[in-house]
Amino acid sequence: MIICIGDGSSTSDIAAQEVAQNRSMKYYGVLDASTVCKDGVYHTSKYDISPQQLVDIINKDVEIVVLTNADSELIAVSGQNSILEYMKTNSSFCAMAWTSTLRDQTQIRLCCYQKGHISNLDNVKLDMLQGRPVSYCEYCTKAEQSGRRSPRIQRTKELAEMISANDIDDITSIPYPVDYDIRTGNRCNAMCRMCCASDSHLIDREYSKLGIEKTALGIIPSTEFDVVNLQTVKKLYVAGGEPTVTQEFLNFLAKCVQQNRTDFLLQINTNAFVLSKKFLDLIKHFSNVQFIVSVDGFEDALYYIRYPITWDKLAKNIEQLNELGDICFNHSISIYNIGRMYNLFDFFNKEYPTKTSLICYVDHPSYLWFGNHPNKYQVLQEIEKCKKLQSYKTNTSFRKDIDHIKQTILTHKLDQVLLDKFYAFNDLLDKSRNLKLADYMPELVKENIQ
Repeated sequence: MIICIGDGSSTSDIAAQEVAQNRSMKYYGVLDASTVCKDGVYHTSKYDISPQQLVDIINKDVEIVVLTNADSELIAVSGQNSILEYMKTNSSFCAMAWTSTLRDQTQIRLCCYQKGHISNLDNVKLDMLQGRPVSYCEYCTKAEQSGRRSPRIQRTKELAEMISANDIDDITSIPYPVDYDIRTGNRCNAMCRMCCASDSHLIDREYSKLGIEKTALGIIPSTEFDVVNLQTVKKLYVAGGEPTVTQEFLNFLAKCVQQNRTDFLLQINTNAFVLSKKFLDLIKHFSNVQFIVSVDGFEDALYYIRYPITWDKLAKNIEQLNELGDICFNHSISIYNIGRMYNLFDFFNKEYPTKTSLICYVDHPSYLWFGNHPNKYQVLQEIEKCKKLQSYKTNTSFRKDIDHIKQTILTHKLDQVLLDKFYAFNDLLDKSRNLKLADYMPELVKENIQ
């Protein structure tokens, strides 16, 4: 398949037709997010497709042809520059070592996937430039080895575009962070079953009461936003806890408004359950905001997994956020929702077809891992339904995730010890919250396992 990137004009359309004619291939016209791709030639532009949607379509069998006046952002993410060519031969390099910083209280990291504490960043940079494996980056290494989406590649593409980098030197010469990741402590309004005390003060209280944790953490305060240089920041990602209910974050938003610095990319990871008037009034001033909404279940399943978030209220809040900025969705796959993915994905396919949905996997604690679901037959049925979704046909990343899930379910042998730990843990939460697994996820009940 050939994708011709142009400017959306008839001139570019004609040029793409000429490419098809010269290659003796069929011309299918405009490529957008809803296109069911076939082997042939397409024409697209920034008016037809977003950079992320184009990335999801591109694979090793896709050839990119850059036409006159093609959008630079689409060119960058399509791999048509020296940085992405460099990364094809260097599996260690990541722009975040030069451009980014994550602050979580006193801890400083490059990204949330980093394994362990980096004692010497200069050594890490040298290893990356020389293509040597970096032990801290194990998550991305494993993702790429299994054919899944790699944050290393995706983030480098995004950062290269953000700083208008044309080659590796443009990245490695950055003298200060331009990309910030700030964590706002553990103040939260939800008690998600796959979460932990350090990310929700409500879970902290519950776990202490139930004896799951011996010592209560209490309220972990937010990182001070003073670490963000408002003169140089190009992107700020904020996660919690729950940022929308954190006073330090609200104070920072007010400071940005006061200093008339509201044009940088602001990404907010949120459960979108509580949208206060103060938060909404402040966020209206920001011209480049993206909400990353975590949604792990449809209707009653959402309430059970992300207690006490209700579906109707969340759906209304998502509509409101969609009017205030860009929006995308994050789905954490665990033993709870692996058997009921279809309704969740189908909803976002239909209601928000042009928005990105990202899949991540819960692997800690290990008894919540999706691969140890006891009802393989039911999960495999769910997978087959997901394969009928439009996104499975058109979204390469989504298709790889579904295929990865299927392969894992087919090959993993049930660990009964791990499953018993899951039931013991879940029974404690059900008793504490006055809920029953059988009322929400009967496929997980022992008596219903096929």
